[in-house]
Amino acid sequence: MNSNYALAFALGIGIVAGLRSLTAPAVVSWAAHLGWLKLQGSPLAFMGSIAAVTIFSLLALIEYVADLLPKTPNRTTPVPLIARILMGGLSGACLCASAGQSLLVGAMLGGIGGVIGAFAGYQARTRLVNGLKVKDTLNCHTGRLGCDRPGVLPRLPGIDALLDGGIHQEAVAMNSS
Repeated sequence: MNSNYALAFALGIGIVAGLRSLTAPAVVSWAAHLGWLKLQGSPLAFMGSIAAVTIFSLLALIEYVADLLPKTPNRTTPVPLIARILMGGLSGACLCASAGQSLLVGAMLGGIGGVIGAFAGYQARTRLVNGLKVKDTLNCHTGRLGCDRPGVLPRLPGIDALLDGGIHQEAVAMNSS
């Protein structure tokens, strides 16, 4: 990686972590595993291992599903925000390590990007929902702002049924209408 761009990429991957906390380290671990990032000999070499790729990829997939659940907290509350900062920091440090830059600077930029991504994503989503005058809910009866599927997207009966409490409830509702 060109060291001139490493700092900007560290901030950028942090922004990705702010939007989806586990996508950033999953992408970085895949890049390291495929040899696109050179982390050998650095304290972050583990990110290129099959174990890291598997763990971060599975956690990213679980995060996508968990973010759809009605009880998932907003990204700007303390625990999810701290996770986004840490994952952005880890990912940013990896990018800088690959370019021969300071891991600390990469971690700081990634963490700052995590904060930017979390709050910018929240604001963008809130303004989109308010501008379109639609509900920002996973299912029509929760009414909770902050779920990760704006109301402008169609309901998906099979997926929504699982998240609403089971396929049986959805089947009953579909048969009665």
